[in-house]
Amino acid sequence: MMGSSKATRRKSRKKRRRLAVAAITSLIVVTLVMVGGFVYTLYLLGLVNFVNTENESFGSVTDIDESEAIDPSVAGIVPDDPITINDLSESVDDIAVQGNTKVITNILLLGVETDRKDNYIGRSDTNIIVSINKHTKTIKLISLLRDTYVSIPGRERNKLNAAFRFGGFSLLQQTIEENYRLKIDRFVAVNFSAFSSIVDAMGGVDIELTEREAEIVKVGNVAKSYHLNGKKALDYVRIRKIGDDWGRTSRQRTLLKALMKKAKNMDRLTMMGTLDKVLSKASTNMKRTEFLGYIMNAPSYLGYEIKEFHVPERSKCNTPRVPIPGTTYVMEVVELKDPKAAILELHHEIYG
Repeated sequence: MMGSSKATRRKSRKKRRRLAVAAITSLIVVTLVMVGGFVYTLYLLGLVNFVNTENESFGSVTDIDESEAIDPSVAGIVPDDPITINDLSESVDDIAVQGNTKVITNILLLGVETDRKDNYIGRSDTNIIVSINKHTKTIKLISLLRDTYVSIPGRERNKLNAAFRFGGFSLLQQTIEENYRLKIDRFVAVNFSAFSSIVDAMGGVDIELTEREAEIVKVGNVAKSYHLNGKKALDYVRIRKIGDDWGRTSRQRTLLKALMKKAKNMDRLTMMGTLDKVLSKASTNMKRTEFLGYIMNAPSYLGYEIKEFHVPERSKCNTPRVPIPGTTYVMEVVELKDPKAAILELHHEIYG
């Protein structure tokens, strides 16, 4: 009996030791995973060019505001108090400036026309407001036509895309606020030279092309879906031989939606590898913690419904030729027939 009792105690001690070893091993594995995830997250954030727009420097910003809130979930969000849009405003200046709300966040996506991958000195030929609505679970891609004739603070009237060249995001931000009555604090910019690298990093993209588009991009002469690499995708969004500014912005949104669709269908491992290549091509004035929040919520956002809009509509503007400031040449611009009505329509599109 005593021998049996001792054997039982030995088995019990061995079992406890095995359980202890298993627990310690599990703890070590979990710790390593957490540390590895944290290190990888820091690595990803280190790839992004965080910029300081206060002095228009596109160098790195090193400060991190740890108090910046990160919303870990987009579920269960309640709508704000209704935004007041006064349709009876007598002029553009009377329209209230709108901005972000508890559930609606507007981010300006910029494509900068420059041939160098390491700078953003150029015109913003792509100006898309990415409006994220957590309540309706929609993302609206709203193009502001680059050729729109606008008032630029401290400058003569010019095309919208000139504001970024003259004064970076700060001046573009002021220009949008003055002309569209929207306050947009955050941007993500990619220069066109780096754009093709992003498409290649995602393995190319499938786009439905018209017969003429296929001929210009030099991938065929039949209207159908084509798989475009980075260079061909860039050629596609840069097409100037057909259409106009409306056609260009439509192609920009088409490509952006196709990339988002592809990202949505990526497995986690492929997505991580793609982020590694894509983030190094981006610049933003978000804080690191804020940007991290968007990365964490990306899978949820990719499940949102995508909608499109552009300002202005073709039928609601003229395309006169006006003098290019400081020269004897002229340029064709897009001029709103009724700026007040166009702005109110934009506000209703974003805020409902």
